Amino acid sequence: MVLTQSLKDVMKSPISRWTTIGASSRYFGQFASDYYVPLHFLMTYPTYKTEFALAFSIINMVCGFISSLGGGMIADRFGKGRPMCKAWVCVLGSMLAMPFFMASVLITDNFWLAIACTAARFLLGEPFRSPSVTMIQNSSNPEKFGNLVSAYQFYQKMTTVFAAFIIGGLFNYFGATQYPQRVGPILAGIGAFAYSCSAFAYFFAGKHYIAFEKKIKYRSIFSRNRKERGYDSKGFKKYSKVPDYGDPIPKPS
Repeated sequence: MVLTQSLKDVMKSPISRWTTIGASSRYFGQFASDYYVPLHFLMTYPTYKTEFALAFSIINMVCGFISSLGGGMIADRFGKGRPMCKAWVCVLGSMLAMPFFMASVLITDNFWLAIACTAARFLLGEPFRSPSVTMIQNSSNPEKFGNLVSAYQFYQKMTTVFAAFIIGGLFNYFGATQYPQRVGPILAGIGAFAYSCSAFAYFFAGKHYIAFEKKIKYRSIFSRNRKERGYDSKGFKKYSKVPDYGDPIPKPS
């Protein structure tokens, strides 16, 4: 099957493999954010239901959009000649967003401060989407790129399925239903794990991306030199009326 082969191919290349792990880790944390952070806020601040619904929807729409668009613009603007730049956008986004995520679920006595931390987390933590796909695109065969992106997204969606079981199991294990005050610390631990794993994965993806760019640059220089000397793309000497005597020997002075 095409899907099965694509799932294998995306894990063969170290760049696409670590990028997929990084994005999937973010989706693990995003599942906790989308489904359990609202639960935490409504349980912690029951008198702020209307304010939370309005603020959370605006934060998702505005801050998330700005962060996603800004990540791609920063990577394109400063990434030329800096292969690690795309990975650093993803790494720094995760590391900067992590403390704000943890603060948003650990602050239980100030609704607006917790919401402000949520807004900061969305504003800083969503720039990984465009650089991730760009690294996969630049390091893969154009004919397989569509299938690789499909596999990349498949792993992300499957991560959310596992997240539902894992987070639900943690809630049951720690008795979050009987003790609602434990929901915040559980979510903080999940966020710290997800954001940290994502940052490490993107760092490794960036290192492999640097090695890939160096290899491509070397091949480009090598191919250009051989082409100037009259070799074709397969390494054979092209026919010429003038015989090839190699490099000229300098005359003695």
